[in-house]
Amino acid sequence: MNRAVAALNGADRITLGLLGLGSLMVLFTVGYDQGQLMSLSLGDLSYQLNVVHEFFHDARHAAGLACH
Repeated sequence: MNRAVAALNGADRITLGLLGLGSLMVLFTVGYDQGQLMSLSLGDLSYQLNVVHEFFHDARHAAGLACH
């Protein structure tokens, strides 16, 4: 095992794990979400409104992610 990883205590590992999970959620939301997250509260209407997609539309293109 890497010395840097071996030196981490349990709280540090949990913190790094949560930061990694949060980073993946942000990447999904900005880069790939087409209404899935809003559908939890709005149902099928979120796919028609596409609020998250429109909010991050320019950021997706600036990051080089295809969105349509």
